[in-house]
Amino acid sequence: MQDDSIKDKALANRVSRLIVDAFNNLSVKSGKPGVRSNGVKEWTVLAGIAMIEIDETANYKVSPICFATGVKALPDKVRQYSQGSMVHDMHAEILTLRLFNWYLLKEMSLLIENDQYSSQIIEKCEDEAKFSLRENIELALYISEPPCGDASMTYIADEREPWQETKPEKRRKVDNEGTVLRGRANFDQLGKVRTKPGRADSLISLSKSCSDKLCMKQLIGINNCFTSYFMKDPIFIDYLVLPQSKACERDLTRCFYDRFQSKDHSVKYMKHIRCDDDGFEFQKPETCLSKVVPSQLSLLRVIPNGNTQVLNNGVKNGSFIKGKPPKPTGQSFICNEQFYLIAKTIANLGSFHYSSWKLQNHQRESLKEHGRSVLKYWPRTSIDDFQV
Repeated sequence: MQDDSIKDKALANRVSRLIVDAFNNLSVKSGKPGVRSNGVKEWTVLAGIAMIEIDETANYKVSPICFATGVKALPDKVRQYSQGSMVHDMHAEILTLRLFNWYLLKEMSLLIENDQYSSQIIEKCEDEAKFSLRENIELALYISEPPCGDASMTYIADEREPWQETKPEKRRKVDNEGTVLRGRANFDQLGKVRTKPGRADSLISLSKSCSDKLCMKQLIGINNCFTSYFMKDPIFIDYLVLPQSKACERDLTRCFYDRFQSKDHSVKYMKHIRCDDDGFEFQKPETCLSKVVPSQLSLLRVIPNGNTQVLNNGVKNGSFIKGKPPKPTGQSFICNEQFYLIAKTIANLGSFHYSSWKLQNHQRESLKEHGRSVLKYWPRTSIDDFQV
């Protein structure tokens, strides 16, 4: 799977440099890790998506589209009241995928509103009311750390202190199918679906690891239920860009390729390419004994239009209400309800319950079920529903 050619290394370095520079050059009052009042430094993970435009001579231009930071996930119980107004998974790479989908919806809306508008990434299909990715475009996903879960087990085992779970039978049981394999527990169990978060003493989230979610995206594409409704074909990540010093090819191959072989459906495997030291300032500490803590905040940025936001507890920073959904003004622009508000400017979606409407995309749902069967035990999160 790994290709250490000069071309791939140059591309990886170009992508990582653009994403890190976009983060470094963004001047914000809050959102970036800092130093707490007790002198303890914060760290986070940075992820971003870049667009690669390839011309007829095989030369390419790389443009960063979006980036996000974050390492948090909300407990599953929050879904009982969030009503589509909270972002549950705030790991950087998952936030980045949400940002990319938001950007797609905004571009679709602009194409509908203005016949003269030309999008750099998508275009309207001539024969139907759909959109497609422009020709000769590829996408790269950069992450400053290997994705949590199976793709990072060697890195975590070598560099961090594992949980001591000597009695696996005491792991949290969530249904009749099995038990949850969480975070950093049980290093000896490889090639398995894991859930966030990484702390043994945290409330259970049931949100699958970034490794598992990215693995599934190789089958269904990175479109969410809204953008997939409007796209003629799924969009896939072509390149996964990780730091050379942190990525273990054995883990990447096992996680994204070996355990996800499908005889019934085609899978668009990501190509793993490595970048040199990317210069990201707020790296995850090398050992768990380091006097640093994870940042509570996530910084979101859509680069082409400059949309920027800081998240805390799944809502706009400063808008969290314990045990309740935020006020409309406190919603993140990438929560599900805000996605719907943009989508309805593109087409009349009618009135529906979100949880039932997204199931109407039978092809996408069928692919998801197939992916879950290939990856084996896949604990379901509680329903986060709202009516429009």
